[in-house]
Amino acid sequence: MVPAMLAALTTEDFGYRLLLLLHIVAVVVGYGVTFVIPFFTARLRRAQAVSRMEVQEATTILGGAIVAPALWVAGLFGIVLVAVGPWEFSDTWVSIAFVLWIAGAALALFVILPSERKALGLARRIANAQAGGETVAQYNLVKSRTSMLTSVNHVIFLLLVIDMIWKPWS
Repeated sequence: MVPAMLAALTTEDFGYRLLLLLHIVAVVVGYGVTFVIPFFTARLRRAQAVSRMEVQEATTILGGAIVAPALWVAGLFGIVLVAVGPWEFSDTWVSIAFVLWIAGAALALFVILPSERKALGLARRIANAQAGGETVAQYNLVKSRTSMLTSVNHVIFLLLVIDMIWKPWS
């Protein structure tokens, strides 16, 4: 149930706009980092400013501590915005947004984050000189797969933005 004070909001009300602002900020924080990480880490590695393990630790921490929570919060604010705004959960664009959000969140939670953790374990083995060329190859394979899946999540993000701007079939 939506509290009575929120249920009566229009898109022009301060409360609705505040919820929309929080939704957008959560999206920017959650997805923004995922667009910056590949460029940032590649530059650090090229400059040999930090080790593979340090880069991987930072990536894994960002994914688990910032990206994932921000994306869940963004989705929850989206649900509240539909509940209190002029939209209906049965609107086609809302259904599309839910499907895309669930797909992106599931991909991140169940595939990308575990892959980042696996890459971190491999990076630590490499850093501690406990591994040979096979582990480096495995690390590179895991990172390549993670990069590809992150790109898929970026496409999901783009589709979400398109869906929310144009609201097809509404």
